Amino acid sequence: MTVIDHAARTPVYRQIGDRLRDAIERGEYPPGARLPSEADLVREYGVARGTARAAHRYLVRLGLVEVEPGRGAYVVEAQP
Repeated sequence: MTVIDHAARTPVYRQIGDRLRDAIERGEYPPGARLPSEADLVREYGVARGTARAAHRYLVRLGLVEVEPGRGAYVVEAQP
């Protein structure tokens, strides 16, 4: 299980989202790649499903990901 700092000022969903954002920016998840599912994030980070969902929504707000209901979260093409 990956450790998250629950006592940090940064909300847990942002900590997870920032780790995923960094991985996207490093090219670990290229455009079109499927991100770990909510269930995967729950297992990996030991968080509630709502927290995992919030991490995906955070990435959507940043314009890095789009969520396809029932299919998952996918990295979008970078916008100029």
